[in-house]
Amino acid sequence: MQTLHGIFYGIMLAMIIYNSFLFLSLREKSYLYYILFIIGFTLMQSIWDGFAFQWLWGDYPWWAMRSNSFFIVWTSLFSLQFAKHFLMLKTDAPLLYKVVSTFIIFCAVALVLPFVLNIRTATMVSTILASIAIIFILAIALKVRFTSRESKYFVAAWSLLLVGVLLNICAAYQLLPLNAVTLYAPKIGILVEVMVLSLGLADKIKRITLEKEQETRNVQTFKQSAMYDHLTNLLNRKYFLESSQETLSLAKGSNQQVSLMLIDIDHFKNINDTYGHTIGDQAIVFVANQIQKVCNNCGIVGRYGGEEFIVFLNQLDLHSASQIAEELIELHRRVPFMLENGHSIYLTLSIGLCSNDFQEYKNVNEMILHADHSLYYAKNNGRDQVAIYG
Repeated sequence: MQTLHGIFYGIMLAMIIYNSFLFLSLREKSYLYYILFIIGFTLMQSIWDGFAFQWLWGDYPWWAMRSNSFFIVWTSLFSLQFAKHFLMLKTDAPLLYKVVSTFIIFCAVALVLPFVLNIRTATMVSTILASIAIIFILAIALKVRFTSRESKYFVAAWSLLLVGVLLNICAAYQLLPLNAVTLYAPKIGILVEVMVLSLGLADKIKRITLEKEQETRNVQTFKQSAMYDHLTNLLNRKYFLESSQETLSLAKGSNQQVSLMLIDIDHFKNINDTYGHTIGDQAIVFVANQIQKVCNNCGIVGRYGGEEFIVFLNQLDLHSASQIAEELIELHRRVPFMLENGHSIYLTLSIGLCSNDFQEYKNVNEMILHADHSLYYAKNNGRDQVAIYG
């Protein structure tokens, strides 16, 4: 018998410690109410077994006489408080939530009754409150039964405890033989209950964590979709301007050289007219990928609109920037754009380039204006070339 008691209290203590660590790391209220419920039930059971008086407060008979009614109310209060939060009654059963919350307030006030009433009256009141709490637990179980994963754990846990209590009652009325199983059935039931509820809590926290991670990923995906061009995955014009303006401001503060290129696919309208807009989109993606290969490590790359691209080259003077621009021109002369039917097209580019080597720019829009003048010059003078402003 002592071994069975040792196993029971050892497991209950382990569950208290384990869930306390989880509460301290996760700061989830449900764990706190669950811990307080287990503590109350364990102490209440130790009072009934005589261990509390023997080992905990035998030297304090005044408290020992009142502890039973106190922990009956305590256990009732936190069993309902846990159920209310664990099952999210506020959203799933708002009327029941209000009724249970009101009763919990009565229980909280009733915690002082063992200290102001005589022992017999306090015990009677606490027993009535516990009976009402059990009715509420059953009502909650019936209301939310199998409507969520939490409710399944909750119903399973309390059903197992109820089975244990019923076995013990049947043995008391000699409907079943009194043996180790029927005698300790309530203890076995509560052990199984706390374990099942612990699993339910762990499952809930895991799902909440996964939902938060998914929500974070969704927010990040949304931000990325707002920042990037849907066809080329380059920065769209808005975010390119913001990023390049910030970089230009930093460059001005440290006297660094910067350059800007406007790039246009030559005769792009002919490609659309000859091969269709689908091939035209594929050509835009092809050029975007080539620009990224050459420029991604030395600047900010964006789609300016239509078949135009824009590159802000940080810490690169006019000479270095013109070399990169010529490299882009040469790359497209050498590498063809392959069509799905196996044929190929050699695309050419016109590039307008400006730099702060000889002129200080207040903002990126001024640089774009000068690069656009250079691009216009390149296109009017035969295309497939780089034109430098100034």
